[in-house]
Amino acid sequence: MKVNGKFEAYTVGEIINNRYAVIHIEKANSSIKGIYAFINQKFCEYELRNILYVNREQDLGIESLRRAKKSYNPLNT
Repeated sequence: MKVNGKFEAYTVGEIINNRYAVIHIEKANSSIKGIYAFINQKFCEYELRNILYVNREQDLGIESLRRAKKSYNPLNT
Protein backbone atom coordinates (compact mmCIF):
# COMPACT_ATOMS: atom_id res chain seq x y z
CA MET A 1 0.00 0.00 0.00
CA LYS A 2 1.31 3.42 -0.90
CA VAL A 3 0.94 6.52 1.25
CA ASN A 4 1.94 9.79 -0.41
CA GLY A 5 3.59 7.83 -3.23
CA LYS A 6 5.73 5.69 -0.92
CA PHE A 7 5.19 2.02 -0.07
CA GLU A 8 4.32 1.90 3.63
CA ALA A 9 2.63 -1.50 4.05
CA TYR A 10 2.29 -4.90 2.45
CA THR A 11 0.80 -8.27 3.21
CA VAL A 12 1.27 -11.77 1.82
CA GLY A 13 -1.36 -14.47 2.08
CA GLU A 14 -2.84 -17.40 0.26
CA ILE A 15 -6.16 -19.09 -0.25
CA ILE A 16 -6.01 -22.68 1.00
CA ASN A 17 -9.42 -23.78 -0.27
CA ASN A 18 -12.87 -22.27 -0.82
CA ARG A 19 -13.35 -21.63 2.93
CA TYR A 20 -9.88 -20.96 4.36
CA ALA A 21 -7.03 -18.53 3.77
CA VAL A 22 -3.91 -17.67 5.71
CA ILE A 23 -2.06 -14.38 6.04
CA HIS A 24 1.64 -15.20 6.32
CA ILE A 25 3.26 -11.78 6.47
CA GLU A 26 2.09 -8.30 7.28
CA LYS A 27 4.56 -5.43 7.47
CA ALA A 28 3.89 -1.73 7.76
CA ASN A 29 5.31 1.56 8.92
CA SER A 30 4.16 1.49 12.54
CA SER A 31 4.51 5.26 12.85
CA ILE A 32 1.34 5.53 10.75
CA LYS A 33 -1.53 5.04 13.19
CA GLY A 34 -4.01 2.33 12.14
CA ILE A 35 -2.05 1.16 9.12
CA TYR A 36 -1.94 -2.51 10.20
CA ALA A 37 -5.71 -2.66 10.70
CA PHE A 38 -6.23 -0.86 7.40
CA ILE A 39 -3.98 -3.15 5.35
CA ASN A 40 -5.62 -6.20 6.91
CA GLN A 41 -9.14 -4.93 6.26
CA LYS A 42 -8.39 -4.00 2.64
CA PHE A 43 -6.55 -7.23 1.88
CA CYS A 44 -9.45 -9.31 3.19
CA GLU A 45 -12.01 -7.08 1.46
CA TYR A 46 -10.39 -7.19 -1.97
CA GLU A 47 -8.49 -10.50 -2.06
CA LEU A 48 -10.36 -12.77 0.37
CA ARG A 49 -13.93 -11.50 0.06
CA ASN A 50 -15.39 -14.98 -0.53
CA ILE A 51 -13.36 -16.69 2.20
CA LEU A 52 -15.11 -17.66 5.43
CA TYR A 53 -12.05 -18.15 7.70
CA VAL A 54 -8.74 -16.30 7.70
CA ASN A 55 -5.84 -17.54 9.82
CA ARG A 56 -3.50 -14.75 10.89
CA GLU A 57 -0.57 -17.04 11.77
CA GLN A 58 1.25 -17.15 15.11
CA ASP A 59 1.55 -14.21 17.49
CA LEU A 60 5.09 -15.39 18.40
CA GLY A 61 4.39 -14.59 22.05
CA ILE A 62 4.39 -10.85 21.28
CA GLU A 63 1.69 -9.27 23.44
CA SER A 64 0.75 -6.53 20.95
CA LEU A 65 0.27 -9.14 18.21
CA ARG A 66 -1.79 -11.31 20.55
CA ARG A 67 -4.07 -8.37 21.42
CA ALA A 68 -4.46 -7.45 17.75
CA LYS A 69 -5.38 -11.01 16.80
CA LYS A 70 -7.87 -11.32 19.66
CA SER A 71 -9.51 -8.05 18.63
CA TYR A 72 -10.82 -9.86 15.52
CA ASN A 73 -12.84 -12.23 17.79
CA PRO A 74 -11.24 -15.49 16.61
CA LEU A 75 -12.88 -18.88 16.75
CA ASN A 76 -11.31 -21.33 19.19
CA THR A 77 -11.01 -24.57 17.27
